[in-house]
Amino acid sequence: MKRSLSVLLVEDDLALGPITFHALAHLGHRAVLATSAPVVYAHLRNPHDFELVLLDLQLGDQRSEPLILRLRAEKIDVPIIVVFSAQPLEELERVVRDIGARGYVQKPATVDDIDRAIEVAIA
Repeated sequence: MKRSLSVLLVEDDLALGPITFHALAHLGHRAVLATSAPVVYAHLRNPHDFELVLLDLQLGDQRSEPLILRLRAEKIDVPIIVVFSAQPLEELERVVRDIGARGYVQKPATVDDIDRAIEVAIA
């Protein structure tokens, strides 16, 4: 039986955010949707609320990597990260290395793609 996780979904796309939120619920996870860098930062300042972050790289005119690096510099224990982005594969792999993520899902993604990436990340 799959483990149910508490997930911080970081997605500012007004269509894709709710769709992905419902996909996570369908997979048995409890999700909170964050649509901006300040909201993400506020949630992750208390990281024990989440076991995994599904992180879009582009939040409006801001990138997410500086936010994650800032939290780590502040010695905040950031949960497992899976990058969720439409960036080219080479860019996703670079970001995964740079921020210490455990994997990525390239958009557009299916529910199965998201499920597989999460399973690999928590293994």
